[in-house]
Amino acid sequence: MAKFHYDLTGAEPIVRDVPIYAAATIAKGEMLQAGATGGTLSAGFITSNGLTTTAGVDALGECQETITTTSSADFGDIVSTAATTSTRAISSIASTVATGSRYGKAIINPLAVYLFELDDAVASAFTFAANAGTTTYTDTVERYAEGGWVYVVPALSTAADAGQLGYITATSTTASWTLLAAMTTTTSDKGIMVKPINHRLFSVGGVAGVATKLSNLTTNDAGATVAYHSVENYVGGKNKPLEPLRAQVHSGITDTSLKFYTDIVQLNHVYQASVNL
Repeated sequence: MAKFHYDLTGAEPIVRDVPIYAAATIAKGEMLQAGATGGTLSAGFITSNGLTTTAGVDALGECQETITTTSSADFGDIVSTAATTSTRAISSIASTVATGSRYGKAIINPLAVYLFELDDAVASAFTFAANAGTTTYTDTVERYAEGGWVYVVPALSTAADAGQLGYITATSTTASWTLLAAMTTTTSDKGIMVKPINHRLFSVGGVAGVATKLSNLTTNDAGATVAYHSVENYVGGKNKPLEPLRAQVHSGITDTSLKFYTDIVQLNHVYQASVNL
């Protein structure tokens, strides 16, 4: 999920009630952004999940609560189902600007840095090409990936190859990567890529109503949005505390318990240097 990590100014998280809309659910840890200018939801905020080139454009920040179509109404919320003698009034997350809006708590700091988890589920991971234990991985790959990482996802790969972590030292256009240490993969293995520091081509999860994660969206290619900027990459897991990824420490290791995270700054915040659609 995405969560507040720190602020570039040293500020604490600023949390506000904002008008918010989704068809079914907004989840805690889901990233929000303004509705498109000229659209019916332009006076409110929507999920960044499921968007491609517009993900993170006119960004706001992380939602701090989970709201559904049956959530209890709070101060200022439109009442979608009236209270009874035994039940509280309901304010549905599907309540739109036209009906008066449902409100939700969100972090709004323009210079917040969010710690995004990298999604390693089947909807994110790409299929490896065969590589017989060499440092040259030949496949259609993302260009300018130097300083990035590639991981063989254990739950989606063969036991023999699972958990390998490789550091990318060079790319040859989009035809191959050079790795610092040799890796072995087959077409039965699935992987995720950790983008380099200062990267700006990302994609987020394709499903609304869940916490936002960075995603490969099943392709080993550049992300579709340029609204996020990576500050630092981390690795952690049940056997490892969260620590910065470093080639000298992590290149070539095999560990099937690893999870990966990236610090992200929103380049296109709605309250600072935004570009309305």
